[in-house]
Amino acid sequence: MRKIEHDCTLIKKTLLNQDNIFLTFQSQIISDTAQPGQFVAIKGPAFLRRPFGIAQVDRSAGTFSLGIRKKAAGTAAFFDVEIGETISVLGPLGHGFELDGLETLFIIGGGTGIYPLLFLLETAKRKGIKTYIATGFRSNDDVLLAEEMNGLADGFCLATEDGSSGIKGFAQNALEKLWSDFSNNCGSNLEDLKSDVDNFVEHSFENSKIALFCCGPHPMMQKAATWARQIGIQCQVSLEERMACGIGICRTCAVAVKRESDAVKREPDTEVIKADAGAIKNKIDTVEVRHEPEFDYDRCCVEGPVFPAEVVQW
Repeated sequence: MRKIEHDCTLIKKTLLNQDNIFLTFQSQIISDTAQPGQFVAIKGPAFLRRPFGIAQVDRSAGTFSLGIRKKAAGTAAFFDVEIGETISVLGPLGHGFELDGLETLFIIGGGTGIYPLLFLLETAKRKGIKTYIATGFRSNDDVLLAEEMNGLADGFCLATEDGSSGIKGFAQNALEKLWSDFSNNCGSNLEDLKSDVDNFVEHSFENSKIALFCCGPHPMMQKAATWARQIGIQCQVSLEERMACGIGICRTCAVAVKRESDAVKREPDTEVIKADAGAIKNKIDTVEVRHEPEFDYDRCCVEGPVFPAEVVQW
């Protein structure tokens, strides 16, 4: 069994604004094995560890970085960690984004969901995947990592609700603008990049050349996933749930997912009599009964946090 608990030293601390901080830790093991979409659970003064998506990795330097927003006492404590201090970290944890076979990647992010997308952009660029990212914030004062993302992506569109930066609107508006520009440039070649969304199986994306990846508020991801299905591209979403252990034991972070049941066939040897039609007998040779999708629960910390959008019970 691989070791997942590590003592990591804080080597860099960058205050992005009064509520957001970017922390860089030394850990060769985590930097060597982390994949985009995975997370770590770090020990603070509170009893339970706090999970954070991995925002950046530098394998040559043996470091990884996290973006943290101050929400309450638990997250505020990490703003007080001093450079040189060592913290217990579990990771990397979870199931991340799957990039195999992709040629073009659309990305949408909002809130603290933008942090893990920085790692995703860096990895996609290294693999030669074209990326187009849309981000949304309330106002210019809330905008984070725009310069970094613009420098990594092939296309970038920022939206703010008050129009103080980028286009006025939401992340979805920015995404649709990027898609419109991309579609106009691709023309007839666009269909070749799409996959058959009706033939997806969970956590299997081998046949896709184009995809949408989402990380951010639940309503934003749900809307983006619906849009992706309407236009015919596959979609992966990074979900966030309350976690306790982070390693799949407590099941606190259960996510409702769909499970498609197989068709059930019966072969009755009785005759059905239609009473109001007299003595007309209808022989039923085979009745095929299809059940509606059944629901199950996966663990966000193990089977997730990244799921195919079509299996999520929104």
